[in-house]
Amino acid sequence: MTHLPFIRIKHNEVSPLLEVCKQPFLCFYLFVFASRQMINALFYAFPFPAQLRVSAYLIIQIAYILLLVLLMRKEVSNFREYGYLWPEETRKYAVISLLLAILYSFVTIFMPGISTGYDIFPSPSFTEGFLAILVALTASLTSETIFRGYIQSNLTKLGGFPLALLITSVMFALYEFTLLPFNLFHFFREVLSSLGVGIFLGILFYRTKTLLCPIIFYFTILTLKLLTPIRGVTSEYTELFFEFVALALASLLLSISIVKDEKPTLNQQDMFL
Repeated sequence: MTHLPFIRIKHNEVSPLLEVCKQPFLCFYLFVFASRQMINALFYAFPFPAQLRVSAYLIIQIAYILLLVLLMRKEVSNFREYGYLWPEETRKYAVISLLLAILYSFVTIFMPGISTGYDIFPSPSFTEGFLAILVALTASLTSETIFRGYIQSNLTKLGGFPLALLITSVMFALYEFTLLPFNLFHFFREVLSSLGVGIFLGILFYRTKTLLCPIIFYFTILTLKLLTPIRGVTSEYTELFFEFVALALASLLLSISIVKDEKPTLNQQDMFL
């Protein structure tokens, strides 16, 4: 009878995925994901007024940040470690992020309707516009702080950037999807859309080394999406195609405008939090 040789696995050879499961940021993500889906389910089951929904959403986002602050204090870390920095190149990077966001929004909002036409909706009132900007600002600050800043930075330390980018982007895509009412067709469309945006935001943060850039990009595309009263008459998967086209163009321009090996220099005055 042939015996298989005994294989001794060293502690440092444990898969990075197993190390991820042991980290506190995973528990934090599970709490954020579960609480968000519970709130969405509550809003789906009961017809709360729109302003109450917005207020609840803003309170929840603030609660996430406060919880993250407590978690970082326990870990003896701070926001500077997770991308809240102001290197010398940040002004240039901020302008690039804004221009890429405008390009992405133009392609995704206007291009799908070139051959099929457009739907024109009433322009939002001042109150609606203000609330839309407030929601976009809160969403961009919260999601980028949690996903690109906290989770991606920790995952990069554990398993390197490619693995961190993949896991963080999947987490972000699932976080952005609303489970109720569930529709398999919409599930794949929304998850793929958020996954693509999450990958680009992760690359943008990795290249610029400052969280300000993905915040600017995400805030801009959310604001333009909420306030632009024009939508192309087309299918959801055609919209998804143009989103990927926009992300491909933005990624190409990002690689041209920001050299991969270029590392931002940082002075003591450059830390903005």
